[in-house]
Amino acid sequence: MNQRISSLRYVVIKWNDAETRGGPEWVTLEDLLEYSTKPPPLITTVGAVLFETEEFITVTDTLGIEETGAVHCLPKGMIISIRELHMGEEQNGMSTRRE
Repeated sequence: MNQRISSLRYVVIKWNDAETRGGPEWVTLEDLLEYSTKPPPLITTVGAVLFETEEFITVTDTLGIEETGAVHCLPKGMIISIRELHMGEEQNGMSTRRE
């Protein structure tokens, strides 16, 4: 495994997503008032930490030897929890061991 990849922290992040309702078309006030009472969606992101500050954390969910997939930059104010993953531990009955 690439040394840089093996030194990354792997995490499960639960966070509240921001949402916008409406657009260029008209929306009834009744629909928007009903929408405004719903909590924001709870999202789970699993990935490798690329960068972190007191204000935000940046993770990727896919890693290659020299490339990465999507990168997610999450403001810490939206994060509910961050849990570290460790190779070999059980996760809800599933092993993270490599064969």
